[in-house]
Amino acid sequence: MTMNFMKRIAMASATPTHLPTYTQLRSFRNPAPIALFENCNSMDYIKQIHAQAVKTGLTSHPIARNRIIVFCCTDEFGDVNYARQVFDAISEPGVFLWNTMIRGYSRIRCPQEGVSLYLAMQRMSIKPDCYTFPFLLKGFTREIALECGKELHAHVLKYGLDTNVFVQNALVHMYSVCGLIDMARGVFDIIHEKDVATWNVMISGYNRIKKFDESLKLFSDMEKTGALPTSVTLVSVISACSKLKNLDAGKQVHKYVKDCLIKPDLVLGNALVDMYVACGEMHVALEIFEKMKTKDVISWTTIVKGFASSGQVDLARSYFDEMPERDYISWTAIMDGYLRVNRFKEALELFRHMQTSNVKPDEYTMVSILTACAHLGALELGEWIKTYIDKNKIKNDVFVRNALIDMYFKCGNVEKALRVFSAMLQRDKFTWTAVIVGLAVNGHGKEALDVFSRMLESSITPDKITFIGVLSACTHSGMVAEGRNFFDSMITQHGIQPEVSHYGCMVDLLGRSGNLNEAFEVIQNMPMKPNAVVWGALLGACRMHRDAELAEIAAKQMLELEPDNSSVYVLLCNIYAACSKWDNLRDVRQLMMDRGIKKTPGCSSIEVNGNVHEFVAGDRSHPQSEKIYSKLDKTIEDLKVVGYSPDTSEVFLDVGEEDKESAVCRHSEKLAMAFGLLSLGDGATIRIMKNLRICVDCHSMAKLVSRVYDREVIVRDGTRFHHFRHAIFLRSETRTDTHQEMKFKAFLTENGVNLLEKRFLPALDKMGKICHLYLNRDHAIFLHNLLNGDGIQSIAQFRKEALFDDYRISSQNEDRIAFTVDISLLHRALRSSVSICTEFGNGPTANRLQIRLVKKLPPNSTQPLPFLTFETKGYKSAVIQDVPISKPLSRAQVLELQTALDAAQDLPQTLVQVPDLNQLQNFVDRMRHVGDLLNVTISKYGDLHIQISTTLITLGAEFQKLLVIGEQADAPSEDRNLTAQTRSARAILRGDAQSVQVSVKHFGKSLQCHLAKPDCAFYGIAAQGACLTVIFQFFIPGSHQIDKSISLHCRLPVLDQGSG
Repeated sequence: MTMNFMKRIAMASATPTHLPTYTQLRSFRNPAPIALFENCNSMDYIKQIHAQAVKTGLTSHPIARNRIIVFCCTDEFGDVNYARQVFDAISEPGVFLWNTMIRGYSRIRCPQEGVSLYLAMQRMSIKPDCYTFPFLLKGFTREIALECGKELHAHVLKYGLDTNVFVQNALVHMYSVCGLIDMARGVFDIIHEKDVATWNVMISGYNRIKKFDESLKLFSDMEKTGALPTSVTLVSVISACSKLKNLDAGKQVHKYVKDCLIKPDLVLGNALVDMYVACGEMHVALEIFEKMKTKDVISWTTIVKGFASSGQVDLARSYFDEMPERDYISWTAIMDGYLRVNRFKEALELFRHMQTSNVKPDEYTMVSILTACAHLGALELGEWIKTYIDKNKIKNDVFVRNALIDMYFKCGNVEKALRVFSAMLQRDKFTWTAVIVGLAVNGHGKEALDVFSRMLESSITPDKITFIGVLSACTHSGMVAEGRNFFDSMITQHGIQPEVSHYGCMVDLLGRSGNLNEAFEVIQNMPMKPNAVVWGALLGACRMHRDAELAEIAAKQMLELEPDNSSVYVLLCNIYAACSKWDNLRDVRQLMMDRGIKKTPGCSSIEVNGNVHEFVAGDRSHPQSEKIYSKLDKTIEDLKVVGYSPDTSEVFLDVGEEDKESAVCRHSEKLAMAFGLLSLGDGATIRIMKNLRICVDCHSMAKLVSRVYDREVIVRDGTRFHHFRHAIFLRSETRTDTHQEMKFKAFLTENGVNLLEKRFLPALDKMGKICHLYLNRDHAIFLHNLLNGDGIQSIAQFRKEALFDDYRISSQNEDRIAFTVDISLLHRALRSSVSICTEFGNGPTANRLQIRLVKKLPPNSTQPLPFLTFETKGYKSAVIQDVPISKPLSRAQVLELQTALDAAQDLPQTLVQVPDLNQLQNFVDRMRHVGDLLNVTISKYGDLHIQISTTLITLGAEFQKLLVIGEQADAPSEDRNLTAQTRSARAILRGDAQSVQVSVKHFGKSLQCHLAKPDCAFYGIAAQGACLTVIFQFFIPGSHQIDKSISLHCRLPVLDQGSG
């Protein structure tokens, strides 16, 4: 883009010498002016000639018109829309001009316009020739190819062009683009005289759908025919070799270059370097790279990526520093290299350098940096990255959001991780797995298993990694029986064979719960050889339960597998120290000295003001060391007042108690904690990341720091998170709040009955049968699909005064209660209740309708279940109807629901008002039988364009000059006479519009909200095209003032995030 831009600048500066002179323009009166087109190289030049032609009355000159259209459609700086204006002025254009216009639309990637032009060509009975279909099919996208491809193939047969090699090649390309590779191969096989272009198209088609083996087979067939490949052929085949890591085949292809049969160019050279890099032959790749006469950023980046991927990050960095030009891919490659070798701080430093170099990152860069933030616990920087993504409109796809979720969980911020998860309308199995694992390691085992259940309900197939998270959740929650059941279900229900990591989870689960002998039996009965991780889980459990005998067995096995693993010796020393077996401890220490084993130093890090500070035990290298140690001493004094006493049970030095206390009080996490107290503001959370397991004494100190200094402390060690909040340690074994006391009752007002019975419940029933009813101190909210993220989401929110009188609610969860309810049952109960209340008339003896949350024992049941009960209170008091509801949501689930609600209420940047929903409803009713997908485009000009396309039929509707709320702009005057589709495409290119594709079914369902009788509706597309938002507005009766006590809006999931 930079080169094109500079070229444009150069051309603009040279305009006066290239534009035609007055004398030349006057020569238009004779045939000589046609020669002016030969040197035409800009739109300014073409417009000047055209303007003179209009003045002199020569606009009908066929050669002049042809040259104008050809330049506009074929030159890289040509304006196809200008060509269209000239074309439309021609009464009977020939097939050459039709083909040229179609070619122009393919060049600017507007295949739909090309198809429309072809249809117009058909209507005017212009017969296509052998150039029409190649020009048309060349620009097809996957969607257009699927819609129109087969019918256009029928047209090829109809006009007898199916034996033309150019048309056949175009058909092979078109079928390859849309993934119908068998159709492409069918056309390919019937081509009698295949040229090299035919082979190239088919080979690249197999590459496109990742059938690289077929690409190599086809190339072999090509060689047998004696056809000589071109550099294009070799690039495709070498790319296939690279993906397959097939070094032998790659060398055979390279032989064409070595034998001078094919002259190497830049693209071919880059492909060869990439192939040898992928196959791990860095010395050959480097040799080719050094011999290349011309190198570009791709050449350099491939070498950098090769060394980075092989772990030679310093060598990769040296080539990176030599690069004459770097793009975002180069920066991402070197950052990924640092991540591979766990040098996360250097990755972050590189990112800061990238910022100062004014290179804009893409979504892959963001994933890399978020990964570094996650490992370092750099929450502040991670938050800044999230803001940067939103502000710079970087593609916020499922991969970026998965990385955000992982980052928040690894920084201990469960609430924000769940908020991102709840806001996602599209989730893959990695999303669910990240949440399950994140909740598990943060001590929310039960909630992790709830998410796993929802994952299965959403028909997402779990994989091996998912079950590691599930078993970890059971481990950290102490749910031994459930863990056994999940382990068994891997094989019986999901067909997943447990691997060594799953057995390690089972050993950890059983060992932590004290079932050491059973854990040992699991290891002995494993179908594969246990690795060091499995034995390490048993050794850790022995440390916890002080079983020195079994610990010795586990340690012996571990040392056979990893004789230089210092952590084994340290754990064994800790166990001996805890059991006061000093002779055994000395023997292990002596063994460490004899073998030259050095203990891995404990290292703790803490982020302050976006910078990560690292500490090791007894560290005095920090610039503020004196203040840190002074603060630590003062902190220990404060803690001793409330009962702190250093725990030296794990100090494996046979020295005096005072020396032991001195050693334990200088641990790295204590230094990081003191620095946090010194540097962070009052009440700020202290987040510490440690490379090793936290010791018992540091664990106790963190708990007391939380209470004494009234702040949350989060420590992530080598195995899990430890959350301390005001002396409440949120362990995985901690409380669940599903049995807490919950109370709710309120009287429905007459207005509330009318709103629910006659308007909102009928509308909400169209959204889905089951919804969440969420009650808090101020609102009653009906929510569809906010937690599972599948299908259309709807939110109907009422202030309590809009529905109720004498509204009372209480729960231990900040007076918040949520549960699921069947809308149709609720509606039926309300109708029955209203009917009975009305039966007794009005006046002082009239009944009032009360709704309450109760627990009752159903018939033939031993367990009481929750119900919403409708009762009459007054002259006739009676229970009218019980509506069954789900078990109320737990504290964590309510938190997730609230965060999802917060995220769902974020407004799009641009909203347009549709005052009359009936027009939209009529249009959707007509379109239901046409197709399933609807394209919606919303511009800052106040335009709403909806369109459905299928095969060769396109239907659309446009609403213009609508009221705009938020970001708005003035529509360019030159767009006035263009088609709605072209205007929308141009607005998207300018950044003044967004387009998404949604289900016609979902769009029609959202319009059913007219049953709630809204006064108008606003439509908008969320940032990054995440969803289509519809906000329905209600006025206070008899006025045009907004009724703020009622709100209703829908979010439609997108099937294609379109453009923006």
